[in-house]
This record gives sequence, structure tokens and C-alpha cells, in this order.
Amino acid sequence: MNGRGLKIALAASVALNIFAVAGAGAAWMAAKRVKEATAEARQPGRSEPVWAVVEARPPAVRDQIKREMRATALEARPDFEEARAARREAIALTRCLGGSRGPPARRARPDQARDARHGSGSSP
Repeated sequence: MNGRGLKIALAASVALNIFAVAGAGAAWMAAKRVKEATAEARQPGRSEPVWAVVEARPPAVRDQIKREMRATALEARPDFEEARAARREAIALTRCLGGSRGPPARRARPDQARDARHGSGSSP
């Protein structure tokens, strides 16, 4: 190999080594971030379901917590029922107004819609 070929080989080797070091550094940083995220996710109170925490309490405390949660749920129930009724009313209104989410059988065919717009009394 002549001097020029050696210089090209050296440049390619240096570029490859820089690429390898950068890749290894990026992989190390990613692994570190994953390790920190999993350690944070395993902190007490984050991974345990609420009912598991409640069940771990003494019976008197557990019963009190359940009573309070039930009372809160019953207080919120009218709000949920009102929201459900409003949602049903909105859905019914959009269907009555010809919303595109209605069943396909209820939508007019293009020729029926054209006849309705132009006042033609013919219907197939």
C-alpha cells in the first residue's frame, strides 16, 4: 500500500472508532435512563393498586376508608348520571339532524337527498 492508501485507511479507522465510541456512549446513557425510570416506578405507592393498599390496612381503618370512598362515590353519582343523560341527548340530537354516525340504513341515498332538496315527490 502506498502512503495515500494508508492515510485513507487511517481516516476510515478513526471515523469508525469515533462512531463506535459515540454509539457506546449513547447506549450507556439510554441504559442509565431506563434504570432510573424503573427505579422511580418501583417507589412505594406508585405500583401498588389502591385496593391493595386499602386491604393492607388494619380492619378498622380499612372499613372507614371503604365507607368514605363509598360515600364519595354516592355523592358524585348524580353528576355522572347527568353527564350520561346529556351525552345520550347529544347523540340523539346528532342522529336526528342527520349526523354521519347514525346507522347506514337510516341515511338517505344520494338520489333521495337530491329529490328532497328539489321538492320532487318521487320516492323509490
